[in-house]
Amino acid sequence: MGFDSALAADALSVAFWALIVTSVVTGYLWLESWVEHLSFVRGWKQGATLGASILAAVYLDTKIHELRSASTGFQPGEATFMALWLFLGAAFLVGPFVLLFSPSNGKSTDQAAPAKKY
Repeated sequence: MGFDSALAADALSVAFWALIVTSVVTGYLWLESWVEHLSFVRGWKQGATLGASILAAVYLDTKIHELRSASTGFQPGEATFMALWLFLGAAFLVGPFVLLFSPSNGKSTDQAAPAKKY
């Protein structure tokens, strides 16, 4: 349970920071729309997106803390590094054998090359 929770917390951390960037950008767009038109009605879509992204970021923050408390043996980012290390290790172990025993894509190597015509 610890590794799964740490990996999920790392994935949610990436989503959390994406939401932070989204909220900053939509906050700027909403403020720009409000200053330009001096009306809250014109920028209601940006305001709704800003509110939703802030609420989603707060929810993800609480979920991340909950998952981090369930995975006490891992530091942030450690489970992602371990999963990537295992995946790359398996790919580098299996990859050469796949290339070695794969067909040559329909190319026959036992035929001589045709002679060039001048």
